[in-house]
Amino acid sequence: VGFESQGNLVVPQRQKGLGPRDLVFIFFRRRWIVLAIALPIILVGGLNLLGRVGTFTAASRVLIELMNVDQPRWNTASRNIDYDREMSTFINIGLSVAVADLAAIALADSLPVIRSLDPNLAELEDGSEFRDFLLGGLDVNVVGESNILEFRHTTANPRVALMANGAMRNAFIQYENLGSRNSGAVDYYAEQISSVRASIDSLLAVRGKVMEKFDLTSLEE
Repeated sequence: VGFESQGNLVVPQRQKGLGPRDLVFIFFRRRWIVLAIALPIILVGGLNLLGRVGTFTAASRVLIELMNVDQPRWNTASRNIDYDREMSTFINIGLSVAVADLAAIALADSLPVIRSLDPNLAELEDGSEFRDFLLGGLDVNVVGESNILEFRHTTANPRVALMANGAMRNAFIQYENLGSRNSGAVDYYAEQISSVRASIDSLLAVRGKVMEKFDLTSLEE
């Protein structure tokens, strides 16, 4: 509010524009605005809450060791480990189709039991449909700022949740430890190493013959 002088009187004059107090006043006078903003938030929260009623969650944790001599990329002698990037990679592996396929194969014999435990899964088929079911209820996250992954699987039946969670966790461990994701790359790597070792052995043999021919006891001579 400003003021202008008219003779000996000072008359208040309202400035143009809305201030914070005006906005608060309008919100409280126009309650439908508050309702229009709050109602969608309440509806979304209520639907999420109803969607979780009657479900069970099974959880398990896996400790990730980032210092593995079989994986040179974890070598800290040349660079620091980027924990955020590495753990993010492991999360995506845990949620991958390849891991879910291994879990589905491991649970193939238990599929009839799963169907009997949950009426909603009576028509669940083996293969990609079963794999998608395992992925659909799975959530993988890092525990705090640690190198621990937590696997959480949510379904309508507690026993099914336990079975699915255990299968996905074990499949992740198998996928990582056995290197099944890079089987072709591992074979190629082993072939290249064998070739290099053969070349080194050949060069060592040549060096031995040269030293023997010239009666040398060391390369410095």
